[in-house]
Amino acid sequence: TEDARSRDRVAMIAGGIGITPIRALLEEIQGKVVVIYRVIKEEELYLRHELDELAEKRGAVIHYVIGDHRDPKNRHLMTDKHLKTLVPDMAQRDVYLCGPVPMMNMVEASIKRMGVPARNIHTDRFAL
Repeated sequence: TEDARSRDRVAMIAGGIGITPIRALLEEIQGKVVVIYRVIKEEELYLRHELDELAEKRGAVIHYVIGDHRDPKNRHLMTDKHLKTLVPDMAQRDVYLCGPVPMMNMVEASIKRMGVPARNIHTDRFAL
């Protein structure tokens, strides 16, 4: 919940259906918010219309990251270098993560390399 938050700036990163708790947070969190929504195929972008409307209403930014990680051209997706292009000030944000365990492990390692302290990382892992 927003109670875990300690900074004005927030990044929320979701994988697949992990967008549902992130969507709920987007409705309540105030401040400078960036959402990164990771899926393999565009058809998997659940709630896209709602997310776009909420982002516009709340002044948030949404990045849709689409591509199969097994394809060599997409191996850079969600790495610290890639995330830095999407959210250059990631180290100054609270980061909420929700998604499948493999994605979560990769993203958590990436954002730690970017300088996000463990106390500012809030996770919700699930298994498929």
